[in-house]
Amino acid sequence: MSLLQLWAGTHDLVPEWIGWQQIAGGVGVVLAIYALQWAFAAFQVVKHLRGKPGLISFLPPFGMSVPVLLGPSSLRGNLQNPTIWRLKADVYKRFNSTVVVIPSLFPPKLTYLLSDPEAFDRVNTDKVNFEKTTLFNHPLVYMFGDNLANTDGEDWRRQRKIVASSFTDRNNAAVWEETTQVVANNLYSKIDSSADANGVSIVTQLEDIVATVTLMVVGKAGFGIQVLWPEADKSNVPFDHAMRTVLRDFPAKLFLPNWAWKLPSSYLARVDKGYKEFYNSLLNIIADRRAGVTEVSGTHGDRKDLLAHLIDANEAENGKAKLSDEELISNCFIFLLAGHETTSNSISGTLFYLAHHPEYQEQIFQEASAVFGTAPITETSFEANSSLRFTFACYQEGVRLFSPGPVVVKKCVKDTYIPSRTVPADGSAGEPFQMFVPKGAIMRENIQGLHYLPEFWPDPFKYSPSRFMKGEWNTKASEATALLATIVLRYHIEIPAHLKEDWKIRPGETEDQRRTRILKPDILSGMRPDKLQLAFRRR
Repeated sequence: MSLLQLWAGTHDLVPEWIGWQQIAGGVGVVLAIYALQWAFAAFQVVKHLRGKPGLISFLPPFGMSVPVLLGPSSLRGNLQNPTIWRLKADVYKRFNSTVVVIPSLFPPKLTYLLSDPEAFDRVNTDKVNFEKTTLFNHPLVYMFGDNLANTDGEDWRRQRKIVASSFTDRNNAAVWEETTQVVANNLYSKIDSSADANGVSIVTQLEDIVATVTLMVVGKAGFGIQVLWPEADKSNVPFDHAMRTVLRDFPAKLFLPNWAWKLPSSYLARVDKGYKEFYNSLLNIIADRRAGVTEVSGTHGDRKDLLAHLIDANEAENGKAKLSDEELISNCFIFLLAGHETTSNSISGTLFYLAHHPEYQEQIFQEASAVFGTAPITETSFEANSSLRFTFACYQEGVRLFSPGPVVVKKCVKDTYIPSRTVPADGSAGEPFQMFVPKGAIMRENIQGLHYLPEFWPDPFKYSPSRFMKGEWNTKASEATALLATIVLRYHIEIPAHLKEDWKIRPGETEDQRRTRILKPDILSGMRPDKLQLAFRRR
C-alpha cells in the first residue's frame, strides 16, 4: 500500500498506480498550462508597447501608485517606490508624449497614463468607447454602494439629475455662514491658545486642524448636524462620532476580510460600531426629513443643508427615477468625502505655499479687509464671496500644485484612438498625433501630471496665482475662499523659525524633492500633507 493510499484511508479511492510522482507531474502540467496562459496574455499586452511611448511595469498602476520595476535604467532611479506625486510630468517628458503606455505583467494588463487635456475630454465625454470601472479605482467610492461617482450611463444620468439640482445658492450660503462661524468660534481660539509672547502660534499637524474645520462645516451645511471641536466634544450624538470614525478608520473597513471583524478586538468593535451608526443615523435622518417633507407641503421650510435639498429633489421624482435610501446614503458619503477630505487637503497645501509668499498674503489681506471690514466675520454674507477673486486664485494655484484627488480611471470598451501630443524639452507647444487604444485598456487620467506640463503651465513648479486671474471664475466655491480669507485676515502665515534652515533646499536637491521632503504626501484617501507645521502670527 502506498503512502497516498494510507492517507486516503482505502484502496478503493486511489488507483494503485497513482503515487506522489504522478501527483507532482500532474501539478507540474497544470502550472505549465497556467504559465503558458500567462505568457500569452503578457505578450498580448506588451505587444501594444511596440512603437509607442511607454515602459513595462511589474504590477499594474493602483490608486495613485505606479510600481515600475522594468524599463530603462534611467527611469528606475527616478521611479523607485513611485507615486503620481513623484511622477508628475517627468514620465511624459522622458517619452516625449502626453500619453504613456504601461503594460503590466502580474496580472497582464494594459494601462494608458494620460496627461493631455484633449485626451481627458475625449475619455470623459465619449460614453460609447469609454466607461467607469472598478478595476484599480479607489475603493472608497464603492464603500456604501452606487453613487454619482461610481455609476455610468443611464444610472449616472438619473442620479446626476437629482444630485445636481440639490446644489443651490441657499446651500452655498449655508457653507459660507458655517465656515465663518467655525473660524470665528473655534479655529481662531484653537490657534491663539498656543501663542507665545510675540503672538506666534506653531501649529503642528496643520492638516488635522483644517480637516476638523471642514468636518464641522460639512456636518452642519451638509447634514444639519452640529459637529463639535474634538476637545470640547462632550456630546453623545452618534452621527458626530460616526462621521469621525468613517473618515479616520476607513482603511480597516476597506482591507480587512469579513472574518476579521469577528475577532475579539476593541478597536475593530469600535470601527464596526461607527460604520453601523453612520449608516443607521443617515437612514433615520432621511426618514425624519422625508416625514418633514410631507408635513410641510413638500418643503423643508428654511432649512439650507444639502441633505434637505437632496431629499426635496428626490421626492419630486417618480417611481424608478428616485434614488433608493442606499443610493442616498452612498451619495451623502461622497459629499462628506469631497467636502471634508478634498477641501481640507487642498487648503493645507495652499497654506504651505502661501507661507513662502508673504506678498500674496498681503494681497489676500487687502482683499479680505475690503470684504469683511472691521465687523465680526460672521456678519458678512455669502454675496461677498464674489469679491474674493484673488483669494480664490491662490486656492486654485494651490490645488494645481497639490491636487487632492489626482487620478481618474476609465476603461476602453471598443478599439479606438485618443489624442496625444509630443512634449518638447523647451516647454513649447507639442505636435498633436493620434494613439491607438485597444478594447479592455485601462485609462488613468493623471491630473497631477497635467498640472506640471510646461506647455500648459509655464514654469510649472512656480506658485503663481496670476495664472487664474483671467476669464470667468467660480464664485460658488464659498468654503475654500471663506477659510483662506478669514485665516489671512487675522494671521501672517510663516515658516516656523526652528524649521527655516531645514526647509531650505539642500545640495543636489531639486525644488520638487524639497517639497516632497517637507509635505510628505500621504496618498491613502487622496493627496494629503503629513505632520505639516506652520507658524501663525497675529496681525
